[in-house]
Amino acid sequence: MIRFVCECGTQLQAREENAGKAVLCPTCKRQLMVPRSEPTAIQAAEEAVELPPEQPRTQRQRPAIRDEPEEETEDRPRRREQAGSSGKALASLILGIVSLCGCACLTGIPSILLGILSLRDISRAAGMMTGKPMAIIGIVLGSLATLCFPPGYIIGYLRVQDAKERIHSQNNLRQMGLALHNYNDTYGMLPSAGVGDPRKPQQFPQQSLLSWRVAILPYIEQSALYNQFKHDEPWDGPNNIKLLAKMPKIYKLPGDDKTKPDRTHYQVFVGNGAAFEKTQPLRIPADFPDGTSNTIFVAEVEQAVPWTKPDDIPFDPSKPMLPLMSTYFRGGFSVLMVDGSVRVVSRDISEKTLKAAITRKGNEPLGPDW
Repeated sequence: MIRFVCECGTQLQAREENAGKAVLCPTCKRQLMVPRSEPTAIQAAEEAVELPPEQPRTQRQRPAIRDEPEEETEDRPRRREQAGSSGKALASLILGIVSLCGCACLTGIPSILLGILSLRDISRAAGMMTGKPMAIIGIVLGSLATLCFPPGYIIGYLRVQDAKERIHSQNNLRQMGLALHNYNDTYGMLPSAGVGDPRKPQQFPQQSLLSWRVAILPYIEQSALYNQFKHDEPWDGPNNIKLLAKMPKIYKLPGDDKTKPDRTHYQVFVGNGAAFEKTQPLRIPADFPDGTSNTIFVAEVEQAVPWTKPDDIPFDPSKPMLPLMSTYFRGGFSVLMVDGSVRVVSRDISEKTLKAAITRKGNEPLGPDW
């Protein structure tokens, strides 16, 4: 069809075979010539009128704009493939595992802190860093170790400390035993529980003025202190009382900060067949028929006394002795035997066995609980 426009504005159309023929305008009754099929003004007008159909084309192009985020989404996996794992998260996980293996005090809290820092870094990286599960596991393990293990560590520390102090106490007892033996070798007898001056036989041992702990001072490298004592003066006399504050460390129970610094828990059993008598000196080995390895020499006891005072444990076979023994260390108390050996005696020991070990000539066999 050939479309054309009359001068009056009426749009007309004719078949192509009528091109070049005259037609009558139905509006203005003018005679018009049907144009050839070349583009005319009517076709340009038709193209202008056909502009609305092009709008869907513009709408069809809009999905292309919507597809741009999809292209970015397709790029994201590639970027994630290049993202690195957080080193802090890995360290947190490793420290958390180690903390459960017995190092909570050293690695538990660092594991928690590194885990928190790694979570912060991962959050700020916006997908460029991985490792969040490792950080969370590290925090959980570190928290469990920190919360659950401290009591065990405290108990373990106390046990180790208790063992160290016990060994120290046993060394103190050994030094006392060596000093007592050296005293016996020097004077041919042991000091009595309450001594006078061994250098003045006319006064010794009738007077009970000072403790045996003062008598052995020269044999524990305390000769200078020994020479400051007046041996014809009691322990609380004007001169000797001033020396009370100079107690050697060997007489202090290791780790004991509650006892006054001039009092000692190292004491001997006195009287009724024990290793010491109040004023009568004994001799090794003649006065120990039960055997020096079967008789208690010095012991750790519960009640402390001034170290220079001739005040020890009176041995009474009719009274219980176990309540008088020290409870400072776990599992029992240490004793020095006359032969110089040291052993730990359980608090489950029977009174019969303990008393048999206290006496030097009772001829009592030591029970199976010794």
